[in-house]
Amino acid sequence: MKAAYSILFLLLISCSSLSKDKLIIAVSANMSSTARDLIKIFKEETGIDCELVVSSSGKIASQIMHGAPYDIFLAADTSYPEIIFQNGFSTQSPKIYAQGQLVLWSVQVKEPLEELKKASHIAIANPEIAPYGRAALEVLVQLQIPENNLVYGESIAQTNQFIETGSASLGFTSLSTVLSNSLSNLGHWELIADSLYQPIYQGIVMIGEPSTEQKSFYDFLFKSKAKEVLKSYGYKVNE
Repeated sequence: MKAAYSILFLLLISCSSLSKDKLIIAVSANMSSTARDLIKIFKEETGIDCELVVSSSGKIASQIMHGAPYDIFLAADTSYPEIIFQNGFSTQSPKIYAQGQLVLWSVQVKEPLEELKKASHIAIANPEIAPYGRAALEVLVQLQIPENNLVYGESIAQTNQFIETGSASLGFTSLSTVLSNSLSNLGHWELIADSLYQPIYQGIVMIGEPSTEQKSFYDFLFKSKAKEVLKSYGYKVNE
């Protein structure tokens, strides 16, 4: 298995060292709208094109370890980037770029938290592969909400669809989701107290041996313009 990983790693390094038309950036579903704004500013500053791949953090990590030619991984936690690094798919350790916040959202009820114990269908992302789903499960345990009424999405994106379409009367999602332009005026949401779940520290990792373009995006993410975008979507960042 280690030999197979080594071969894949060498292939990834080779891919990264070639001149590429664009960076391929894999992002957790909670970051989809935020990342689109970030890469727009990044291209304006550097001229470097970026392509986004959006999925759950767990699926992206698995894809990277099976040879997916991604350049950057923006995860919804730090554990998946750390797995990438520990298994030799990155030469540099991950770094926290933001802290996410969890909300309870509904298009059907005005006060979601009051309805939580009575809801027949509660949507959460799959806690096995989605960090926001894991945080939502922690909240449910803390509030002693039974799990028999849960509806699981493969990622925050599918969970949002369940809530938006009314398939679930309410559900847990990221603050960045409800602050996005397309959803900011839809339904009602309430912020979940930080004390009810472990902090959602989100990590970035560069795949393979970093190119100049990869380093440029990595550095950009910690600059003031990027931080302003992150804060506008409800993320906490270090000043």
